[in-house]
Amino acid sequence: MTYCAFGQYSQDAGGWWNAKVGFELNNNRTFYVNPEVRQWDNFRSLRSAFADIGLEQRITKNIHGTLEYRLGSRNEWLFWEFRHRLSLGIESAYEKKDWKAAITVRQQFAQANFSVSDAMDVDTKTTTRIKGSLKYQWHKDWGIYQSHELFFNTTHLSYTNWRWQAGLAYDINKRQSIKLGYLIQRDLATRATDYVISGGWSYDFKFKKETQKKDGTKKEWDQLNLMNGRVIPCEVFMDTSLLVKVRYQGKYGKWKETEFHKNEIFSVIKNGKEQIVYERDTLLGYYDSKEELRIFLMGEQDARERFKARHVMWGGVLICGAIGFIGKDGVITATIPPILYTLAHIPGRIKVRKNHIRDEALRYNDIYGDGFGSVAKSKRIIRAAVGGFAGSAAGVMLYFLTK
Repeated sequence: MTYCAFGQYSQDAGGWWNAKVGFELNNNRTFYVNPEVRQWDNFRSLRSAFADIGLEQRITKNIHGTLEYRLGSRNEWLFWEFRHRLSLGIESAYEKKDWKAAITVRQQFAQANFSVSDAMDVDTKTTTRIKGSLKYQWHKDWGIYQSHELFFNTTHLSYTNWRWQAGLAYDINKRQSIKLGYLIQRDLATRATDYVISGGWSYDFKFKKETQKKDGTKKEWDQLNLMNGRVIPCEVFMDTSLLVKVRYQGKYGKWKETEFHKNEIFSVIKNGKEQIVYERDTLLGYYDSKEELRIFLMGEQDARERFKARHVMWGGVLICGAIGFIGKDGVITATIPPILYTLAHIPGRIKVRKNHIRDEALRYNDIYGDGFGSVAKSKRIIRAAVGGFAGSAAGVMLYFLTK
């Protein structure tokens, strides 16, 4: 990487360099690690080093939220000062042709040497941040971006800093990209101004099952339709009177082998032809006909794929988080609210909405509704528990960070 600097009256520009690696997970979720080093003016010495570890969740097409933890150290000349930061953010982004605009609101909670201090730089103060950005993709691989960010003191509700940045972004391929930009940061209290050359590289990993053969043609998968509504793309290599043995790729691409008893299977699709394994058997509790059970399984499958219960999870985060924060370090206020919140979502029938169903004709079908509800209720309870306990933990953590 080539270093360059531009004179700024009494001081030269410093440098910020980072590398971000992201892992695209299921359910529109991305885990990332973002190490960064910063240099003093004129690149004379190392100013700080840290790593951001975060989770990004896509909420809707244009909105996503982030939870991020920063751990690092800053050079105070006589010693290196340990510091860390927790931040919560939400971003709304919109694209039109070659333009992309976004606005981000972020709340960060920070400590240096485990105590809040005004001597910290703006990136590690307890601060509310609002950022607007605009990017123009003037070529297939090249883009121009600029952003302006405002910083507000959370405690005193005062405007304290601003940060402006502009630069070029280049997409090396679908997974890799690099950026080179220039940044100006202004502290309104001290009138100090930073001039910074910034550079970054990112790489996204996507855990995706193999869909092509070695010759480049599309792979034809067999398929198991299980009695619990799960659909497994696989290769069936042994089919006996009692068992079906299959080979399939796991979440991270590793090949696995397993076997299923035929009582667990509704049908097997091989070479494009479906063979229904299920038979009505009252001794085993199978009272439905093949068509009735197919409708029931369609309800289960739609619930697995389309019912997200995000509002339940985020409701738990907000409600139990607020109670956990207000309750300080109390064990009861940290554990009882998530339990009660989860129990409150056990009773009641789940309503099948239009966006949940693949075939509108089945919307008011009782058999379909029973299948949908059996899976959806389980997901709702799990999301309530996850959101409740995560919110409670976050609330207690925020209490300790801000006390």
